Amino acid sequence: MPAPGRRRPPPPGPPQANGGEVTREAMDRFLQESAELQGLDDASYRLLRGVRWLAGLCVGLAAAGCAGESATTSAP
Repeated sequence: MPAPGRRRPPPPGPPQANGGEVTREAMDRFLQESAELQGLDDASYRLLRGVRWLAGLCVGLAAAGCAGESATTSAP
């Protein structure tokens, strides 16, 4: 608690009245960079394509593992 007559220091960072404006300006500048956006789109597409093949491989191996396991299991 500050002593009487002394003010608290302002909180760190931009003032709240300007915080939204600063964020909006930063987003506008970023969205104007179409080359960066195209790069993000390409990277996202490659990532999803890679995940698709990995998922297919996992399903195939699981199916092969299940098929092999049921063929070797004997009934009691």
